[in-house]
Amino acid sequence: MDKTSAPPRPIQQGINRLAHCRALMYEIQARLRIREEIRGLVSSGMSHGDALEYLYENPPILDPNY
Repeated sequence: MDKTSAPPRPIQQGINRLAHCRALMYEIQARLRIREEIRGLVSSGMSHGDALEYLYENPPILDPNY
């Protein structure tokens, strides 16, 4: 097998499953980060709605270096 040919189907399926799992893990991490940001904004005196609006208007810039 040379470098230009595709891996066997079971290997490709395994790679796809791993990629999907990593995407789900990244999504969960992002949700937890947002939840913590909202918690901090609410503790500083904002309402939940104001905190969400603030995050919509000022989205954090995240480095997707995962």
